[in-house]
Amino acid sequence: MNTLLLIKRFFEALNSRQIEYCHWKSNHAIKSLLQGEGDLDILVSENSQNEFKEALSEFNFKLAVSPAWEETA
Repeated sequence: MNTLLLIKRFFEALNSRQIEYCHWKSNHAIKSLLQGEGDLDILVSENSQNEFKEALSEFNFKLAVSPAWEETA
């Protein structure tokens, strides 16, 4: 499966589960990100964390979390 189709299906899964999310950072480079060049940074609502992790697992994606010392309050 090509990268763009995989990403499309992933976002369709998020939407069908009504997961609250937004893409943030690097919006100027969205075309290259959708081709698999770089990381898609997705901010997920606290209310949707568990469903989002399940979707990641289904698509064999990995969750990247900032170290505690980098988090903002």
